[in-house]
This record gives sequence, C-alpha cells and structure tokens, in this order.
Amino acid sequence: MIPSIAWKNIWRNKTRSLVVIIATALGLFGGLFASAFMLGVSEERVNEGIRYETPEIKIEHPKFKENLEPHFAINKAPEMTAEIAKIPQITGISPRVVSSAMVQTATTSTGLTLFGVEPVEEKKVSMLYQTIWKAADIPIKRPDITDIAKFVADSCGSYLTDDQHIPIIIGEKLARKLKVKVRSKLVVTMQDYNGALTGGAFRVVGIFRTNNTQFEEANAFVLRKDLASLMALPDSTVMQIAIRLNDQKQVNVIAQQLRKMFPGLNVFTWEESDPILGMINGMMVLYIYAFLIIILLALGFVIVNTMLMVVLERVRELGMLMAVGMSKWRVFSMIMVETVLLTLTGGLIGVLLGYITVLATSSSGIDLSSVSEGLRAIGYSPIVHPQLDIPFLLAVTFLVILTGMIASVFPAIKALKLKPVEALRQE
Repeated sequence: MIPSIAWKNIWRNKTRSLVVIIATALGLFGGLFASAFMLGVSEERVNEGIRYETPEIKIEHPKFKENLEPHFAINKAPEMTAEIAKIPQITGISPRVVSSAMVQTATTSTGLTLFGVEPVEEKKVSMLYQTIWKAADIPIKRPDITDIAKFVADSCGSYLTDDQHIPIIIGEKLARKLKVKVRSKLVVTMQDYNGALTGGAFRVVGIFRTNNTQFEEANAFVLRKDLASLMALPDSTVMQIAIRLNDQKQVNVIAQQLRKMFPGLNVFTWEESDPILGMINGMMVLYIYAFLIIILLALGFVIVNTMLMVVLERVRELGMLMAVGMSKWRVFSMIMVETVLLTLTGGLIGVLLGYITVLATSSSGIDLSSVSEGLRAIGYSPIVHPQLDIPFLLAVTFLVILTGMIASVFPAIKALKLKPVEALRQE
C-alpha cells in the first residue's frame, strides 16, 4: 500500500518531479557514457599493447632486464621451447635475440632496442606484421606527388622473410626521424656477446605504423640469424622467449606453471613487463567509480533539497495522517519510498539511455582523427569503442538505489519530528 501511495504522491507536483527525474536521468546518462568511453579507451590501449608491443608472457634471464647486456642470455632455447610447446593453452612461441643498439644514417643517429626474430614464429606471437604500410594505406591524393607509382613503391614494404638479405623493419616515427624510406640503408652498432662493439648495415624492407609513436621510435626488428651472427651468439642462445596464449585470462595461471618449470629464469606477464599498461585497466575502473560517485553525490543533494520542500509543503497533511493514527514508522517509510522511487525512475531512464547510446556507438566507434597525432603520441587509438558490461550496469543501479535511500533519510527524519497538533495549525 505504501509504495502505491508514494508513487501517487510523486506525481502530485508533476513539474518538480519531472525536473528531478530528468536531472537524474541526464546525470547518469552522461556519467555512464563517459565511463563507457573511458573503458573503451583503456581496453583498446591494453589490447593494442598486447597485440603489437608486449607479449602476454615472456621469459628472460634474471639480470637481463636491468641493463640488456648480451651475456645475460638464455641457453638451450630449442629444448625450452619444446617443453613450453607441450602446454595446450600456448598457441605461439617466439625465441628472440634482443640488444640495445645505435642506429645511424648519413644525417642523424638514435638509440633503440633491436629484436632479432624468426618471422614465422613471431607472427604467432605479435600482430605487428599486420601494420606494415601497404599500397592501400598510402595517401596518394596529395598535390606534392608527381609520380604516384614511384611514391607507392618507395613507401610500401613487407614484413621480414627468411630469404631477404639483412632486412630491418622500423616504425613510421623512427623513419621520419632518420629521414629514411623503404630500401634505405641503416648502420646499426651494438655490443656483442663478449662485450666488444660490433655492427652492420641493414636495409629497410618495411615500415610499421601503430597507435603508439613511442614504440615506433624505440624499436626495430631484424632476422634472428642476422643479429645473432653480428653478436657472435651461440646457435641455441636467445635473450627472450615470447609466448602467446589462446585465452588471455589464463596468463597468470600459465605464468605460474612456467615459473615452476624454469625456476632459474624470470617469467613476466604483460602486466609485469609493462607496469603502465597493466595499471591502465585497474586505475581506469577506480576513476570511473569515483566519477560516478561524484555525480550521484551531486544528485543526492538535489534530491534531498527536493524532498525537504515536499515535506515542508505537506506539513499539515502529514500531521493529519499522524493524528488519525498513521504510525511514525509508516510516515518515515512513505517518505523514503517516495525518494527511492523518484531517484530510481530517473536512474533507470539514464541507465537505459546510456546503454542504448553505447550499443549504437560501440560497433562503429567514435572517430577522434582530428586529434590522432596527439593520441598516438601517448599510445592511444583515434577510434574509440565505448564499452559497458552487465555487472557494471547492475552496480550503477545499486548505487542509484543506495543514493535514493541515503538521500531520503534526512527528509524522512524531518517528517518524523513533526508534532500532529502543531502541524495541523499550519496553513
């Protein structure tokens, strides 16, 4: 009975109730869509990081990460990869030779990390081969291009293959910095296995483009056999073993299994390899909940103010109800239910609008190409796909109900303090 009376009371002043419902709906709609947008940004960043930059799991010598010195290497790599391949959840294993290096052209030089990989195995671990510039990627409709065929030939490239001669692929940012293109020569200098300086000339066969210009500028890839030869490495020696799984959720389980298999080596998950990347998801969820709580607090104050006005307007009515026998508990319950229903109505409308908007934009994405260079500088994609899941929506609905209950306490207590005799005297 009380819920029915409370619902009717809400609509006694339609304008005021509609204002509160619309304010609640718009506030939650904005909060949910902003949350979905931020979740989409963070999820895209993490996925791209794992897809192109950091393997899901990698194995290294305990001291290699500190200074990338080549003598801190993994021996007997073929035997290790054979053991690792027996784990059914693992779909890709790529032994890598890794070295800090200095790359030079006729005009400039810069430092980077050089990865020596086996192309077939590397494709099972990293999707970087999908980002090599192709003819379809080149903006040929430019007024400064007089020979389109030559421009496309100079710009396009390919991924590493075993039959190429001293090939190297570099990022677009590094190519611009060094002022090189496909088929340009680069001189690379590094430290060999014995600590002496060594180097060689490589020819650019491809330029990759990701949504992280820092990664593009700081990393390059060559054939493992070429880099191992320059560094005088034994055939079975590598610095890193990169691993990909068929289910990302199993990363920690498989990493723990590998630690037991190889107790003398370090096994890093992608979150441990790149702490910033690993922190993004957790921190983003905290920011989102803090953001929503701030919105709900603001709405809570609006609701408290509205319900106090309701109580003050109905002093005589409430006094009469108590005078004819309605208990104070029923009066308290009626005010609380009114507040919760008012909040929940606006909240559910806001949640529904937010969910529909997220569904409408999640598949096609939101294009932020106008600020793409700024986003790529910090590693984010210019196409954002907002995301929301059902547990999050249920959590928001619970917070809405909780806000309504908390906001109803003060007005309800105000109603309880009314004395029937004094309330009946008021006009």
